Amino acid sequence: MSQDFENLASAPISTGYFTFKSEKNWSQIDSLKYNDFFTLDVKKLSTIYNCIPFNHYVEVDDNYFTKDQLTFMNSTAEQAKKEYESELEEKNSVSLKNIEKSTCEDTIEEDLDFLLSLKEPIKKNISGSIATNTSAKLKTNESKIKSHSDKSKPIDLEKWLDSVLDD
Repeated sequence: MSQDFENLASAPISTGYFTFKSEKNWSQIDSLKYNDFFTLDVKKLSTIYNCIPFNHYVEVDDNYFTKDQLTFMNSTAEQAKKEYESELEEKNSVSLKNIEKSTCEDTIEEDLDFLLSLKEPIKKNISGSIATNTSAKLKTNESKIKSHSDKSKPIDLEKWLDSVLDD
């Protein structure tokens, strides 16, 4: 018994507390996956706080500052705000360029998938819609599918109702 207490007493504080057997594998969890959730960009936070005049985020009344100090704080905040807005615009422009590239690639992939799914060649020009023969076939197929599903619904409903009433 004394050896267990000595081991417990000599263990570092972080591991010196009681753990259940099921909790022992918790320390082996890969924390690299979750690091992004718990990081704080202090530089960005500082930039954002600089956009607010000092007397506002400290919540001190303007009476305690001279007019020169107030104008300095307000001008500093305005300058920081302009810098932050330009940083955001730059970041947004990069994001928009990436989005435009991805949408172009997506439309190319969609067009390729469409062309590969065709069973017969298109008789009209590529910029036009699907050939009239193909669209007519699609319409007739859709109407057949609808008529089949309409016929089967009442039968299924009747069977279900009978099974419910039997129970």
